[in-house]
Amino acid sequence: MSNLNKSLTFSLRWLSIESIAYHAIFLAHQAFLFKYAGAHNYGIISVIFSIVYLATTISTFGLESSLSPFFKQIMACKKNFKKFFLIQLLPTVLLSILTVPILIIIKNGELLSHKLFSPQKLTFSQHINFLFIIIIFILILSESAKKTLRGLLYLNFKNKFNMILEIGSLLAYVTTIWGVYAITSKITLNLVFIPMVIISVISSIILLIFTHKIYEKLPKNISLTQNIINNICDNLNNTDNLQYKIFKTRAINFANQFTHNMFSSNFLVPFFALQFGLAQAGIFKLLSHISYTITMIMRKIFGWASDTMLAHTKNLDIMSKQNMFHNINNRINNIMLALVIFLTINLTKIINYTNSNSSSSSTHTAINWPLIYFFLAITLIENLFISYEKFYIAEEKNGIILSINAISIFMVSIIMFYSHFFAQLGQSGQNMLLFAITATRATCFLILVAISHYKWRIGPKFIINPIYLIISLIISLTVFKFI
Repeated sequence: MSNLNKSLTFSLRWLSIESIAYHAIFLAHQAFLFKYAGAHNYGIISVIFSIVYLATTISTFGLESSLSPFFKQIMACKKNFKKFFLIQLLPTVLLSILTVPILIIIKNGELLSHKLFSPQKLTFSQHINFLFIIIIFILILSESAKKTLRGLLYLNFKNKFNMILEIGSLLAYVTTIWGVYAITSKITLNLVFIPMVIISVISSIILLIFTHKIYEKLPKNISLTQNIINNICDNLNNTDNLQYKIFKTRAINFANQFTHNMFSSNFLVPFFALQFGLAQAGIFKLLSHISYTITMIMRKIFGWASDTMLAHTKNLDIMSKQNMFHNINNRINNIMLALVIFLTINLTKIINYTNSNSSSSSTHTAINWPLIYFFLAITLIENLFISYEKFYIAEEKNGIILSINAISIFMVSIIMFYSHFFAQLGQSGQNMLLFAITATRATCFLILVAISHYKWRIGPKFIINPIYLIISLIISLTVFKFI
């Protein structure tokens, strides 16, 4: 158990370095993009990005989050490894291909140019042609492959390699974008997405090569003695049953991921653009990137670390599982405290600065602060689910998570059905709509906490770490001084 805790600390260290560095660069890039592309053009870019990453989530069909319960079986021998990829990647490829006709329907329906955006601002939407749709398809397919391959490497404790590749890819992308902008002084859809596709494909190839090296080190077949030691004999003797169990887990995890996307910027940004227009959505889109940064930092650091640790504690006693859960949960809560401190100190200055420096017009959008606070509350609440969901996935009890998320989807569907009523109320309607969504998700989290305590005696644990507190204050005050 002590070795696992050391591995957890090591994984968290590299995941923290990767995630914080990556998303600091990403957020700075988005702030400059908002400033130099203008709110309208930035809005179009943001909606397309939301569509891309929503489609990526659908294409992976929960695969990357379904690896941990079956990790030992998959890595037992080359036969299992090969069969896993040949069978389990097929839905990903098929779902990625389906995005092409969907994007064509969207284009032909002129959704982007006539419903989301005003007719006077068609600079970018005019470039959404068939070639651009193919570019987006390749991007979705490549990003889907990257998610799965990265997940496999994380479970093999290859955090340092993932960190170098992720940050290197982002630096190459950002350098290309702003290098070309320095020469042309133009931000176009092709400039934003073509370099991203190229770098994404190169990254996927590198990940595939590294994964193949891991595959080559596996035994061709596994002995009966080793089967018994690893407690995986039954699964190895019936790989078809294993594939079915993996697919079933994927389906449940996908449903859970889809729920999270309903409460993420990938869904809320296009939805609010449709309901309330781009006047307020310009600020809302930049805020979504702040929210996205928080979410991805949390899920990269603790999502993969939780998957890895809980996968390795699956066959241990309940006390060991409780200790690992509380260790992870306490670290998450300390990071959440650091984020709350940072946002409390800097949020007002960040929003006011980006709003006043937008190049889209001489007049600036009035800021709806309650909307911003509710949106961030949704983001923070979503991150509270991480340790619980990973625990349930490792225990193969994710049907409980699915039931709770089904309640969320049902309630939000009712709220969305009456969204036209909220839209008629203007700003107060926006606030009421997002408050209702926030309250729904908070209630579902409390239900999950109650069930978890009843079944496993696990629950929130929060012991303030002075180091986290001091570092968060130093970073927050430094950012506040220089904004």
